[in-house]
Amino acid sequence: MENYLKLQDFDEDFDELEGKLTEYRKSPSVWAYQRHGCFWERDVPGSNESFFVEHFGMNREEFGILVERLCGLAQKDTAFGKAIPLDKRVAITIYTLGSSANYRTVGTFFGVSKAMVCKLLLEFFHETCRVLSSDYLPQNFLTQTKLEECVKGFEGFPQCAIDGCHINIHLCATDTADYFNYKGWYSTMYIVSNG
Repeated sequence: MENYLKLQDFDEDFDELEGKLTEYRKSPSVWAYQRHGCFWERDVPGSNESFFVEHFGMNREEFGILVERLCGLAQKDTAFGKAIPLDKRVAITIYTLGSSANYRTVGTFFGVSKAMVCKLLLEFFHETCRVLSSDYLPQNFLTQTKLEECVKGFEGFPQCAIDGCHINIHLCATDTADYFNYKGWYSTMYIVSNG
């Protein structure tokens, strides 16, 4: 009986403490930060074809075909916010793949987070492989037999090395983001194979 009374007192104290904590608990102030990248919404629609090709490596017609083929990337709006439109999702990934800019720079450019840029890239790779692989890869691509055959092709190959080298460069003020490397300085990359 004594333990029951202690437990009841503890339960009342716990309820009181929980009530006080609820009073002081702050609700999250921001679900998602407002971002203001206007490149896709403002600059691209009013641009000419050469501007589009320069930034996306393909013309608008080819881009439209790619967007149609990758319609599985489309997302629906939720209670938490509006989904990124399909054409913008594809544009972000195409721009990222064609640029040496980091995810933060691309995110700022398009008004999304760097985590979203990474997520969109992964989704793009999966969808591209799912939808387009049958058009561009043979049916027996990378079967176990093909893989073993490829590995055996290197048997007896004398000491081979593949490496890259960052060559330090000095830039003018334009296009600096394209040459900024992960080491924190500007460079161009050379890939060397020895074998």
